[in-house]
Amino acid sequence: LARSGVGKVMAAICTQQLIANYQPARIIVVGIAGAVNGSLQIGDTVIGDELLQHDLSAEALGFPVGQVPYTSYRVLHSEPAMVTAALLVDSELGRVSRGRILSGDRFITGADRATIELLRDELSGAAVEMEGAAVALTAAVNRVPFVVIRTISDIIGEKPEIRLNQFLRRVSRNNLRFIAAVLDASV
Repeated sequence: LARSGVGKVMAAICTQQLIANYQPARIIVVGIAGAVNGSLQIGDTVIGDELLQHDLSAEALGFPVGQVPYTSYRVLHSEPAMVTAALLVDSELGRVSRGRILSGDRFITGADRATIELLRDELSGAAVEMEGAAVALTAAVNRVPFVVIRTISDIIGEKPEIRLNQFLRRVSRNNLRFIAAVLDASV
């Protein structure tokens, strides 16, 4: 069990240290995210079957957004058996669905309409957060199966309606259901 801190760099450092020191059989990431997809509500859970870094751009060199230049790494795929196991969980907070989770080192606000359109329309994001794709990339490079699971805490572009500390306690309890299910999955 580890807590990486906020942002892609912190998440990658933590993940690499876990892999180097403990050789985990799988990596499960849980936390919160903002909804990009309009059908998601606060409390819903997105199982990230795909992850992408929305703020990685080397378009001037001919690479699409999210592509790590000169590699095949762009859209990172969670382990299918782990995704399937997580999708079967009966969440206490809302609906459970699969979708593309986008990661970047910016907190996205409603004032930035161009970014919201990029995330939703061009990158087909369901949710946005700040660590998942970094963990996914680190796990993929090290050939460790992974899954990223995020509970929706806010709707991008709308004023937050929750008390975050109280909500995080509920999310943490609910995340135990997902962790237990994924640990039982055959990988």
